[in-house]
Amino acid sequence: MARRRYKRRTPLSTQLFRLLLIILVAAVGFGFYSKWKVEQTVAGTLDDWASQVAPIGDLRYLNVTAGLDGVLSIDGLSFYPSDAADVPPMITEKISVAFPHFLAMTGIYPSGLPRRLSATAEGVRFDVGLSGRTVSGNPFEALACGDITEFAVLDLEAMGFGDPTAMIRAGYGVAAPDQLDISLTQTTGGFATAGLEARLQLPGIESAIRNRRPPPTGGSLAIVSLSITLEAADFNVARNKYCAELLGGTPLDAVAANVEATLATIQDWGWTPSEAVLDQYESFIAGAGKLVLSAEPATPVLPESLAGLTPVQIIERLNVRLSAANREPVPLELAAYEAPPVEVEEGSGQTILRTGEWLLVDFEELGQHLGETVQINTRQLRRYDGRLEGVDDSEVRIATRVPGGDAVVPIARSQIRNIKVFKVRQEVVEPETGDKQP
Repeated sequence: MARRRYKRRTPLSTQLFRLLLIILVAAVGFGFYSKWKVEQTVAGTLDDWASQVAPIGDLRYLNVTAGLDGVLSIDGLSFYPSDAADVPPMITEKISVAFPHFLAMTGIYPSGLPRRLSATAEGVRFDVGLSGRTVSGNPFEALACGDITEFAVLDLEAMGFGDPTAMIRAGYGVAAPDQLDISLTQTTGGFATAGLEARLQLPGIESAIRNRRPPPTGGSLAIVSLSITLEAADFNVARNKYCAELLGGTPLDAVAANVEATLATIQDWGWTPSEAVLDQYESFIAGAGKLVLSAEPATPVLPESLAGLTPVQIIERLNVRLSAANREPVPLELAAYEAPPVEVEEGSGQTILRTGEWLLVDFEELGQHLGETVQINTRQLRRYDGRLEGVDDSEVRIATRVPGGDAVVPIARSQIRNIKVFKVRQEVVEPETGDKQP
């Protein structure tokens, strides 16, 4: 009688292990294939960009890496412009884009872009040539130790900061089906950080991001909230000390000069801020924490609705507030400013009132303004107001009031920080009635 053979059954646990092993091997293979595919796609895109910008400069990168942790990295991305391009070279050590998970990075799942995405650029440098003289004419003159363009040349190294690199972070997130949060932060050299956060309203934005397509036509972009932050306590303290040593004053003198120059600049634009706003700004410049400018309108604001409004109306519409050093925010109040009149008595029995504005002029142009009212700010943080009596290559002479009476004071050109000339419009007032006649 023949013996019957039985086929030995594989234990269930072994079958499950083999199945899991097959799935794991397939997943790893898929993962590494997707990783390679993402790297090739990004590298190809960068190569296409390099070809497109070739007429104006050289776009380079060292390596592209896609990690299974959902981080895409681009090493050594840099742009070197041609001589014809009026932009500085840009160099980065690494750019990292963080996806919620690896499949989101591949674009396979979800079907479009993720609800949240962030990117970081490390070691960013713009070769703006701090060792060379920059173009003059910056409206914010005298905000540092004199002309701000001279301050750039004076060297951050002398303040202990050197030629700084920056870290830039950017990201977005869907806050609601029709709202998008965006953020941008730049930290420079470890001594200053500037940030922007905004919540925007745009119908259909969530669906548009998910499906990688433009938002529905007819949707109106509106501002829900906006916040701009500047943290520079270490820089401000070092700058005040540096300016005080350079100009022969104290750090408090440097703070006062900064606030005075800022106020003068805003007044040159035809506005003057409230005392509360200046107080907040002075606290920040003195080195106390950060400065925050926030806008929280009662209802979302369409940018086009701000067209044609004055600065004061825009500030009120957006409900803009200012805060420094974690103090209670104050409304950003501005009032229209007109330069105070200069009163001149004449023998005709009339009083001439002149109103106008202060205009910056170069030293070389002073010969054209003899006899006019001028304002001279010196590097020793002193200010002289009076009539320009004379000028030569080495000094100016100004008729001004001094203790004990009036005198013509010579001021050496090397000691002058800036010069302003008072441009006027004239009104004649009858003393008997006080009525103004053009």
